[in-house]
Amino acid sequence: MADQQPRTQPYIQYDRSVAGGQMADRYLRQHGLTPHTRLEINGLMSIAAMVDQGLGISLLPDWSALWSSGLCIQRVALPGIAPMRKSGFDWSSNGPRAPIAHKFLEHAEALFSRP
Repeated sequence: MADQQPRTQPYIQYDRSVAGGQMADRYLRQHGLTPHTRLEINGLMSIAAMVDQGLGISLLPDWSALWSSGLCIQRVALPGIAPMRKSGFDWSSNGPRAPIAHKFLEHAEALFSRP
């Protein structure tokens, strides 16, 4: 977004009622950016499709489905420290699905520990 002049380009706001939209809004405010908001919606693919059609710019999570969608959108690194979402995993250690939960956790740890 830095190369796209966020103060002058129409901005498609990711819905601030969801966690990702709140993170994007907080990042903009922390960096003194007040884009010209065209609309605010909750739908990453819808926002990406609008950006693809030249209707504006947006600040979205780095979601793999966006990059494999075939849309003509560009990923731009955020200046400074980019917001990061943390996730957790809870399960009943004595429940009937505990072995499946352990396998899931093993795979997740292997995936996220890759450089």
